[in-house]
Amino acid sequence: MTPPRPHPDRHTHPPVFRAEGPNLMRVGRRRLVHFTGCDYLRLSQHPAVIAAFQEAGETEGISPAAARTTTGNHPLYGRLESAIARFAGVDSALLVGAGYLANLAVAQALMGTVDVVFIDEEAHPSLRDAAGLLALPTTAFRHRDPDDLCRVMDRFPRSRRPLVLTDGVFPLSGDNAPVREYLQRLPKRGLLLVDDAHGLGVMGRRGRGTPDACGVNGDLRLLRTATLSKALGTFGGVILGSQALTERVRSHSRIFRASTPFPVPCAAATLQSLRLMRGEPDRLARLRGNVRQVKTAFASLGFRQPENEAPVLSLCLADEPLARRLEAGLAKAGLFARAIAYPGDTVGWRFRFALSSEHTPEQIGRLENGVRRIVG
Repeated sequence: MTPPRPHPDRHTHPPVFRAEGPNLMRVGRRRLVHFTGCDYLRLSQHPAVIAAFQEAGETEGISPAAARTTTGNHPLYGRLESAIARFAGVDSALLVGAGYLANLAVAQALMGTVDVVFIDEEAHPSLRDAAGLLALPTTAFRHRDPDDLCRVMDRFPRSRRPLVLTDGVFPLSGDNAPVREYLQRLPKRGLLLVDDAHGLGVMGRRGRGTPDACGVNGDLRLLRTATLSKALGTFGGVILGSQALTERVRSHSRIFRASTPFPVPCAAATLQSLRLMRGEPDRLARLRGNVRQVKTAFASLGFRQPENEAPVLSLCLADEPLARRLEAGLAKAGLFARAIAYPGDTVGWRFRFALSSEHTPEQIGRLENGVRRIVG
């Protein structure tokens, strides 16, 4: 694969900030409204989630201090795996230490079952690392292009066992992968691994994720990973799929077998997040209303926006002076925004806006008006 070219972003280090309420952050001496990060439902700051974390810390301690295959298999991990499998509409779930590690653990488990890899050219770095870990012939296909995937697969004999790697929702653009179309082109012996870090909790029915939004949740060729640190607001990684998949990870992944799981209080907090998502469906409805409103406004300014429910919006500017004016103009309006450099990105200047369920109509209006004044 061709390595991503350097990004022209002038920022070397991100600013130091701390959250002050659901939508405010302190940057230096200023308190600014932010449309950043990935806490799309603001569950990381929900009092019930925090209370569950604190209570578990007091009663269970912070860490099991051992791998789950030895003495670290706390019962809260099993409870969470059952709960998240039910939520996502899959047969089985398996927790790992972090979302990034989930793709690597699946790659370790699939060694010997696949023999060629195809990866979206804009895939997340963790998927690129998973492909490298497999040490198999690897070919990139054009971003979100099922026909190009079919073209590159046709270079190999039909007897090969392909693995296709893609994000579910791409974290910079908010576009979702055409999962159904990929499965339609995938041979019966092939597998599709979808990193749904930015889809679980916000896409599909009740936030089940991107495969549910695409209507393919039950296909046995579909493997899925996700993180608990985005919409669910906590921490940790999860592998979602068939019982056979999770059992193979248990038995073949050194990452799972030889590492300490994430802190026990995070499991308790995530269980509470799932309860809130079931008990407060209006939270997801508010998020989707905010997404529709801002996407409509940005589209009216000529910026293409994905036609989906993902709460990620992107403004890409090739002109550096314009990008600097937008950054300064939004700051003057009391909004935190900056052009970011991100591994694998290929555009010049990108403003990534992440919407939340808790952004108020006034804050949404300030964002729309601030962007319109500069680039409208």
